[in-house]
Formats: sequence, C-alpha cells, structure tokens
Amino acid sequence: METINIFFAISGFFNAAVTLVFGTYIFLKNKKLRVFQLFYYSNISFIFWSFFYGMWQLSSNPEEALFWCRMFSIGSTTIPVLFLHITSLLIDKEKEAKKILIFGYTETIFFLLFNFSPLFVKDVQPMFGFKFWPIPGLMYTIFLFIDFFFLFGYGAYLLFKNYKESTGVRKEKIKYATLTYLIPVIGGCTNFPYWYKIPIPPYGTFVAFLFPIIMGYLISRYIYFDLKYMLGRLAVYTFSILTITFIATISYVTSIFFNITDNIILHLFILISSIIIYNPILKFFDNLWPRIFYKHVLSYQKNIISLETKLISILDLKELSEVISDKLLNTIGINKIAFILKDAQTQIYKITKIEGFSELDINNLLNQSLEKFLKSAKRSLLGDEIIYMKTENNIDDYLTEKLKEEIERNKIGLILPFFKEEELSGFIIFGEKISKNSYTKQDIDLFDVLSNQISIAIENAKLYNQVQDLSLNLQQKVDEQTKELREAYQTEKKAREELEKLNQTKNQFLLAIQHHLRTPLTSMRWNSEILLKQKQTKKAKEITSNFKKSTENLIKMVNEFLDITQFQMGKEVINPKPGVNIVPIFREMLIDLEPEIKSKKINVHLDIENNNKNYVNYEIIADREKLKLALFNILDNAIKYTVKGHISIKLKSFEKFITIVIEDTGIGMSKETIDNLFLKIFERSQEAQKTFVTGRGIGLFISGQIIKAHKGKIIAKSQGEGKGATFHIELPTKK
Repeated sequence: METINIFFAISGFFNAAVTLVFGTYIFLKNKKLRVFQLFYYSNISFIFWSFFYGMWQLSSNPEEALFWCRMFSIGSTTIPVLFLHITSLLIDKEKEAKKILIFGYTETIFFLLFNFSPLFVKDVQPMFGFKFWPIPGLMYTIFLFIDFFFLFGYGAYLLFKNYKESTGVRKEKIKYATLTYLIPVIGGCTNFPYWYKIPIPPYGTFVAFLFPIIMGYLISRYIYFDLKYMLGRLAVYTFSILTITFIATISYVTSIFFNITDNIILHLFILISSIIIYNPILKFFDNLWPRIFYKHVLSYQKNIISLETKLISILDLKELSEVISDKLLNTIGINKIAFILKDAQTQIYKITKIEGFSELDINNLLNQSLEKFLKSAKRSLLGDEIIYMKTENNIDDYLTEKLKEEIERNKIGLILPFFKEEELSGFIIFGEKISKNSYTKQDIDLFDVLSNQISIAIENAKLYNQVQDLSLNLQQKVDEQTKELREAYQTEKKAREELEKLNQTKNQFLLAIQHHLRTPLTSMRWNSEILLKQKQTKKAKEITSNFKKSTENLIKMVNEFLDITQFQMGKEVINPKPGVNIVPIFREMLIDLEPEIKSKKINVHLDIENNNKNYVNYEIIADREKLKLALFNILDNAIKYTVKGHISIKLKSFEKFITIVIEDTGIGMSKETIDNLFLKIFERSQEAQKTFVTGRGIGLFISGQIIKAHKGKIIAKSQGEGKGATFHIELPTKK
C-alpha cells in the first residue's frame, strides 16, 4: 500500500473521530433548538464522508475502492444543503432562503438516488500516486455545479449581504461564520481537481476537522458570542502547554549536557513533573487572562459589589430602580436603559425608570411573547437570540417577527430578567454599548449574579411597601372610626373603647404578619449557612455571605417590630429567671462588638465595683436574652455614634439593686431629643442620621420597654450635641 494512501486514510479517520466527539458534545448541550439539530445532521454527513474516505484509501482492489467511493459520496452529497441551512438560520435568513433550501433538499434526494450508479461515480483508476481514484459520471458533474457552485455561492452571497447590513454581535458572528464557510469549500475543492485529472493535490482534507470545531463553537456561543473570549481561552491553554514543553526541553538539554539521556528514571521524572506542574501553570495563566483580555470585567465586579451593598438599605421601589439604572448606565457604558416591574395587584408590567428609550417603544415590547421568552430562558437574553428560541417555545411566527423588529429598531442589546421563585417579577432592557462592542459571556455571568441580588432587593422593598400601605390603611380606618364614634356617642368612654378595639385588631394583624415573615427568613438564613459550608468559588462565597448578612438584618428588623407590637398590646414579652449575671453579658457583648470597636479605633473600658467571688452580687432575676438585647442596643449606639474618644461602662452593686452607667464621647443629644428618646414616636436627629445612615431609631425604644418590664429604670443625659452622652440604668436584684 502506498504511503500517500495511508497518510490520507489517517486524515479521514481523524476527521471522523473529531467530528463524532466534538459534534455529539455540542449537540447534547441543547438538543431542542433547530440549529443544534441541523448541526448534528451535518455532522452525520461529515462523518460519512470522512470515515468512508479513509476506508477508500485502504482499499486493496478496484471493486472495494469503488464501493467506498460511492459510500463517502453520500456524505459529500448532503453536506452542502445542510451547511447552507445552518448558515441561513444563524444569520436569521431562513425565511429568505426558503425556496433555495427546498430546491437544495429536493436535488440532494434526487442525486442520492443515482449515488450507486455509474452515472454518479463511473469507476476508479490509479492517478497522481494514488492507487485508486474515482472517475466522475455525468450526474456527478451536474451535482458538483449545483451544490458546490450554486448552493455554496448563494450562502456566500447571504453572508456578504448581511455583513454589510449588520452591527454588533451579529456582525461578529457573520465574520466567524464566513471563516467556517471556507473550510468545507477548501476541503471539497482541493479534492475535485483529481476527479477531472487536474494536478492539484487534495491537501484541504487535512484541515477538514476544523469544520465541526469552529461551527460547533459558533453555534454553542450564539447566546453570547465573543471571539475575544475564544482567543483568550486558546491563549491560556497554548501558553500553558508551551511553558511545560519549554521546561521539559530545558530538562532534556541539561541531561544531554551531563550525558545521562539513557537514564529511564530521568525521563519518568521529567514526565511526572510535567504532569504535576501543569495545573498550577494553567491556573496562573487562567488568573492572568482576565487582566489582559477583560480588564473591564474586574471593574464591573467592583461596581456590582458596591451596588449590592447599596441595595440592602433601599426600601423604596422607585429609588431602587433609579439607583440600579444609574449605576448600570455608568458601569456598562450604555446610554439607553429601561427598568420594568410587574404590579403585584394588577399583574401588569409598568416602567419605573427609563432613559434613552421612548415609553411608546418600550410599551410595544411588553407583550406576551417577550414574557414567554424570558420565562423560558430564566437568564439574561440577547436580542439576537429570539429567532433561535421561537420553535422551542411554540410562539407564533408573526409575534416573533414583530418582537424581533422592535428589538432591532430600538437597538436593544440585552434583557435582564429577575424572578421570584418561578414567577417573572420584572426585567431591565439595555441598549447597545456605546463602544459598539457585543455583550460577552463575562457580561452575562455578572448580570445573572446581579439579577438574583435585584430580585431579593425588590421583594424586600415590596414587602416593606405592603406593610407601610397596610399600616396607613389601618390608620385611616382608625381615624374614620374615631370621627364616627365622636359623632355617634356623647361620652368619651365609649369612643375610647371602640378606638382601642380597632387599634388592637391592627396590632394583632401586624403581629401575625411579622410571625409569618420570620419562618421564610429563618429558612433563608439556615440555607445560606449550609451553602457557606459547601465548597464554593471565592466569588460565590462572597455573594452567599452578603445574602446571609442581609437575611440576618431582616430577621433582626422583624424581631424588633414584633417586640414593639407586643409592647403596644400590653403582652408579657419577657420570661424572667433567677441567677442571671450582668457581668458575663457585658463581656459577651464586647466580644461581639470587638470588630467595630477595632475598626473605629476607640477605647472601651469595663469597670466592675464591689465585686466578690464569681460576681454573685451582680445576679438578678431577668430574661437573659431580652435584657442582653436591651443593653446591646445601648452599647451598640454608643459605639456607632462615637467617632473618636472612649466609652466607659461602670457596674456597681447595692443591696436591693445594681446600677449600670454607659458613658461615651460621641455626638451627644439635645434636650428635645432626650425627651423623646424612649418613646415610640422617637425620630433620629440629623447628626445621628449623618453618622450612621441605616439606623431605624427604634432600638432605644425597645431597650426602654425591656428595662421597664424588668421593673428597672433608664435615664439619658447629655450636655448637648457634640458633648457625648451618659445612660444610667437601674435594675432590682429582688434577692
């Protein structure tokens, strides 16, 4: 057997193996989409051509060679029309190419009927160093003209025409599709000259394996196509392999220098060392790659992390949409954005923030087909994807075309949905980037993370607004009933009774609401703790940790509202028990608050007077957890509102009571502030709001109520604003 035959046989089998492995992998990523199905069919044709091409080269007699030639012709006959179909689908021109495709499939079936007749492949004979080379029949020449000149030529025309008309991500795809288009043309064209005794070798066969790889990559990346991403990943693996090769080469050259090349242990050492250091080297280049290829992604991450921190404290939906939109406009580099939320009562989508788009254009997009696409995708959706998803979602062609027209006309680059469980609660519409670059995989990944954070923030804001509306409606009813009672009854006693009854109903309702809030929040905290114990990436761990902190803050807020409601209803909130020691409570609090104390660089001193063994003289009858909460709120306030200086805590025991004095050098208080300090109508001073933005001003009210429930006293003193504050607490020992 000739060497050249073996060489081309290996090439054919290699092409078939690569196509089988890579093509199947890509197909299994998404079997439902038509573009993936067509890719799979074209791979089957390509495997037919490649495998039987190899078998033909290994033939030992003319009859066997002729059989294998006719077998690989089945693949080469079906490749052109399948390839044209994939290309038209990728560039969204399937409808335009419909008649040509029908013609292509019809003539392909027609030629397959003649595949095993002399009219297609007449015979085989030795040619240009090959033992057997096929001789074409009349039908083969006609097939060649129609398929490889007309069909491929029409495909090239579609690519060229749409390249001129396209922008952004579609233009990038057409560039890449054109490169893919050349591979089967080159591979096929270099095989045909020998059929007609033209001395041009079929070297294009050696690059044919690139067809399934490049086309598969293009199809699999149609969601977020990014040539730069592919080149970056290729560079990572290339430099990793070259580094290993360089190190191994240096080792081998050194062994030559020391004349120890025959040492089998040395070769094993070089091999094992190369395998061991490959992963660290790959990781090194993997970390280096984003800094070179995606510097903007690192900037995205910083901005998004800062946005997540802001989202925790915003409870107004309009403010929330404005903050998110403004941040994204600056971060991504776009000049058009629209924030849409679904109204919980009417289930209608409403625009809460818009910039760059017109409201009329956005309202035209808010139809059922867009909602179906977003619900199906459950992730960031590029406008270019719509055409690929319509079959999977059984959406009417007319609605799809109208939606696609609106997306193209308004130059929409991306739509970011957010969900509450499985329900779509809103989405953000992004315009194209000012730089004209396409949205990348890294952009999509970051937006999907942000989508989860936005969903949580929106639900928190909605919950807060619902409670506020409920409270307002109940208060209005209270006011209405008060007016009616004044008119209906002559005595103040009857009016007061009715008012109290309605107020109690309000409190009972708020109490029930808050109890129902605690269960899902506790579950969220428990699940986040489980997630933190699992193996995660650094970024995922940071997101989970932020989620846990936000949940804990919400739980604390709900507990505070629950305590307030119970105090207002006159319920017994505390469960006192004997033997509660004040000293360990303060030491535990100082440990809990140590990070904040250190970060503010202030000095906190605990002074215990009249102490005896084990501080028995500081034991009282109390509800330990509630009392700790009350004391924690006071000490925490002292730390929060002390910018510099010190805080002193003095404990002193007497026969019938103990005293606690907490003194700080913080922002101080005016007389008016002190008068309202422990009342439920208390509002924080402007200075307090500046010093600590996210405080709610209800901690001291709760502390006062808890101490009062323990039959204790609490007094606040201050020389004025900027002159610090002192809290005197007295608790009975009841021994």
